[in-house]
Amino acid sequence: MTTLVAAEPVEPAVKKLAPPASTGRIMSVDALRGFDMFWIIGAGSLVTALNRMTKSGPTDFLAYQLEHADWEGFRFYDLIFPLFVFLMGVSVVFSLAKTIEREGRGQALKRVFRRGILLFLIADSQWLAGHAADGRAESHRACVFFWRVAVLRV
Repeated sequence: MTTLVAAEPVEPAVKKLAPPASTGRIMSVDALRGFDMFWIIGAGSLVTALNRMTKSGPTDFLAYQLEHADWEGFRFYDLIFPLFVFLMGVSVVFSLAKTIEREGRGQALKRVFRRGILLFLIADSQWLAGHAADGRAESHRACVFFWRVAVLRV
């Protein structure tokens, strides 16, 4: 006669991992900002160098897309800066909401003005040092400053 004995529970070979802790950040915004910074920092120079080394249809096309169209036409290059300004606008809303929650609206407004003044002073010091400005950095600083003030007023 055979006796059936209940088998002891066996631990699974693969343990379940705990879900990652939430950081409160929106990963898609961070990923898109990283992609945009990749192009701002110098991916265009990389594509241009690649095109010089190996002239081919795809490298010619990419190099062409990374040149600014003066007035007629529209290329990928023309999306890089507006995308950055858009992402900064999205980020500012979340950042200021957190600052208002922690420190209050008055402190957030003080911080925005302090940052705005510092950014303009840095720009002026670069101009005084003889570094040529093309206007993009200045317009970015102005956009971010006025957008932050607008978000705090709503």
